Amino acid sequence: MKITVDLHDVYNRGWEIDRALREAIDEAERTHAAMVEIIPGKGSGQLKKRVLRFLDQPEVRSRYHRVEKDSRNFGRLFIHFRWVRGLPRSAPPARRATGAETGPLAAGPPDAQAPSSPSHSRGRTPRSGR
Repeated sequence: MKITVDLHDVYNRGWEIDRALREAIDEAERTHAAMVEIIPGKGSGQLKKRVLRFLDQPEVRSRYHRVEKDSRNFGRLFIHFRWVRGLPRSAPPARRATGAETGPLAAGPPDAQAPSSPSHSRGRTPRSGR
């Protein structure tokens, strides 16, 4: 599935450009689309530069896999996604909020407790004279 965003109508309204791009990425995540096609148009290249700067922001960059500049058409970009178990592959894994670590396994099994003496942690004997 491919989602297409044509930016010709909003070329001079920066906040609408950002909104259109965010909505396209949100929709791609919702529908697990493999690609988003962005058409900034040929022109002077300023809109394409703005789109590339938007896509390079860390919070946006973590949501997609890679950006491809069309080699046959200067006025077109592709954002590729890689989906693994419902999450984009490039996204960091979700962290579960477990609250206070107070369950019965919070300290681990009894045999997994740290040794009381650091010299015995690797099976070495302590050296003297150093």
